[in-house]
Amino acid sequence: MSQQPPYGQDPYRQDPHQPYTPYSAGGYPNPYQAFPPRRDHTTRNILLAVGGVMLLGCGGLVALVVFSVARVGDSFDRTYPGSITQALTVEEGEGFSIRGFTYDEGWSVSTTPQGNLEVGPLEVTNERRDEEAESVSLTFRLYQDDTLLDTVRCDGPASIPFERSAALDCTGFLAPEGAQVDEIEVYDNTYYDSEYRDD
Repeated sequence: MSQQPPYGQDPYRQDPHQPYTPYSAGGYPNPYQAFPPRRDHTTRNILLAVGGVMLLGCGGLVALVVFSVARVGDSFDRTYPGSITQALTVEEGEGFSIRGFTYDEGWSVSTTPQGNLEVGPLEVTNERRDEEAESVSLTFRLYQDDTLLDTVRCDGPASIPFERSAALDCTGFLAPEGAQVDEIEVYDNTYYDSEYRDD
């Protein structure tokens, strides 16, 4: 016959030397036990959102700077026909066109009473494709035997409306005595004109 456990001990417990704990590991959970507090991720989420916005803002700023630098680089690209890098060679009195502005024939190179070279009378008409009012500024290079005698700058009103004409004032500097112009180049002083870049 089996021996009964001492009074006060659980008859089904195997090890009599272990204290009796009704909620020991593997037992029933304690309904009064507090759960660990939930972590609050608000600060982390705010920092991530601010960081994301700053990253997008920085990316946009970099893109804007790159775009602006590219445009500034293009603004000094003077490669349209009639620009300083592609000056037109014209005969005295010949009509010509640059950037959609038509310059009438009949002008001439002469010397003022003070001895300065001048070009005129020179009239221009705005016939641009974009139909915008634009200003004009020309430079004539006057040569004798492949030697530059003078440059004559021509300026007009602040802007010439589409399909309107204006007279330009074209006066240079003191001409060398006995100068005879035998070659004339003309170019527009505008730095960039995308409308007529490839004409």
